Amino acid sequence: MPALIETSNLTVATSSGRVLFQDLNLSLEDERVALVGRNGVGKSTLLETLAGVRQAHSGRVLRHSTPYLVGQMQTPQQESHGQMRRRRLCEAFRQAPPLLLLDEPTQDLDWEGTAWLRNWLSSWRGGALVASHDRLLLQDFEHFFVLSERGARYFQGSLSQLESELEHEEAARQADYVSGLHRMVEHEDHSRLVANRRARKQRYGRVREMDRAGPRIVLNMKRNQAQVTHGKQKAEREARLQAIRQFAQAGRRALQVQLPLVLPTVCLPSASARDILCHGDLQLRHQRVGVIGPNGSGKTTLIHRVIDSPRSDSRRFGSIGQGALDWLLEDSLLDVLGYGQAEVLVSHKFPLALAERPLHSLSPGERVRAALICLFQRTPTVEMLVLDEPTYSLDLLGKKALTAALRAWPGGLLVASHDLDFLRDIGVADWIRLE
Repeated sequence: MPALIETSNLTVATSSGRVLFQDLNLSLEDERVALVGRNGVGKSTLLETLAGVRQAHSGRVLRHSTPYLVGQMQTPQQESHGQMRRRRLCEAFRQAPPLLLLDEPTQDLDWEGTAWLRNWLSSWRGGALVASHDRLLLQDFEHFFVLSERGARYFQGSLSQLESELEHEEAARQADYVSGLHRMVEHEDHSRLVANRRARKQRYGRVREMDRAGPRIVLNMKRNQAQVTHGKQKAEREARLQAIRQFAQAGRRALQVQLPLVLPTVCLPSASARDILCHGDLQLRHQRVGVIGPNGSGKTTLIHRVIDSPRSDSRRFGSIGQGALDWLLEDSLLDVLGYGQAEVLVSHKFPLALAERPLHSLSPGERVRAALICLFQRTPTVEMLVLDEPTYSLDLLGKKALTAALRAWPGGLLVASHDLDFLRDIGVADWIRLE
C-alpha cells in the first residue's frame, strides 16, 4: 500500500532552539493512528509540519497526497468553540481528503458531538493522524504514535495495553533516575577521596625530593610529568561525572510530566460574607458551581457576563478562559510573578525553561497551569476561581494534577465543562444547566 506522507530525518525545533524531535522517519498509509504524548512534547508542531504550515529545521516531508489539517487554536466569532470545532470537522469530512490531520478534535465538543465524531472516524476509509488526550476517543484506536522527551515510537495494541506499558516505562525511568543519582554521588565522593590522597602524596613527595636535594631540572621534569598525568585523569573523571549529571538532568526533565499544582495556604472570609460574583438572580460566595449544557447553549457567555457584571467584586476572583486564550501574553510566567519568585516555580515543579518563555508560546495545557500559578500567588488572595473548560488540551497526567489541586482549593469555583466526571471529582455541589 503506497504511503500518503513520509518524513526523512526530520528535525523540528522551537523558536528558542529547543529540539522537539530529531531525525524522525515515519510513513503513514490508509490507516487511523492516534498521536499521544504529554503537553508541550510537540504533537501540534508535528501535525503543522506534516501539513506544511510550519517549516522543519532539517530533513524532508514527502507528501504523496494533500493533507487536511484541523488545528487546535481557533478564535470563535458568533458561535461557540464547540460549534466552530464541529463546523470545521464537518467541512473536513465533506472534503474527503486522503489524509486527515486532527489536533484535539473532541476539544470543546459536547457529548453528542463527541459521539458524532467517533462514528465518523470509525467509518473513515482514508488516512488519519489524530492527536488527542481524550480516553474515550483513544479507545477506538489500535495504532499509536507516541511522542516523548526520549524520542518517538510506534505502538500497536489497545489503549489499556499502551497505558500499562507506559506505566512500566515510567517506573523504569524512575529507577534509572534514582540509580543515576546514587552513581553520581558515589563518583563525586570517590573523586574527592582520590584528590585528597593525591594532594597528600604530592606534599609528601615534595618533602622527600627536597631532602634528597636532587638537581632542580630533574625535579621540574618529574613535577611536569605528574601534572600532565593528573590533569588527564582529572579530565576523564570530570567527563564521566558530567555525563552522569546530564543523564540525571535528562531523567529529571522526563520525570516532570506530572507537574503537580501546589496550593497556597490561605485564610478566606466566611461564606456569609458579601457575594463575590453576581449577575441577575445568580449570587455566588464560596460555592462550587458547575455550568453544563450542549455546544452553543451559552456557557461561555454566561461566565463572561457574570465576570463583567458591575456587581461582581473583581478583586476577589480570578478567571481563565478556554485554552487560557485570555492569557496570551508577551510576558513570561517569571515576568508576571517577578524574578524574585523563582522558588514558587520549584514548589509547583514548573520547568524554568517554560517559565522563561512568553505565555503565548506555551501549549494551552502549559498556559492553563501557568495562569493558575499566577492566580494562586496573587495579592489580595483570590477567593473564587472562574474557569471555562479548564481541562482544555490537558494531557492525562495534567488533568489528574489539576483535579487534585482544585479539589484541595479552599475557595469557591465556577466551572464550565463538558466533563461531568471532572466536575464531580473537584467537588461541584451546585449545577447550572443550560439548554
